[in-house]
Amino acid sequence: RTMAPLRIDALPSWLDWCAPCQRLWIERLDEPVIERMRARLARARGAAALGPEERHQAAVAMAGEVASHQRDLANLRLVREVLEFLRGWS
Repeated sequence: RTMAPLRIDALPSWLDWCAPCQRLWIERLDEPVIERMRARLARARGAAALGPEERHQAAVAMAGEVASHQRDLANLRLVREVLEFLRGWS
């Protein structure tokens, strides 16, 4: 039968789906997508197993990491602007 393209969330790949048979056709190129789906499911199950306080602590830790990376990016942008200024000045 004719397979239909099936997109899983926002993953950058399409799988082939046979609706009447309810089967997926998976090619070797699709294996990384399947692995990412498995990893996402494992993370979701791990998060679901945490209690409310543990989830809160994890969220606070992740927010701190994001803020740290944003500061690093801001510093890198500043360095780039200074270098561009110096390049135009010489």
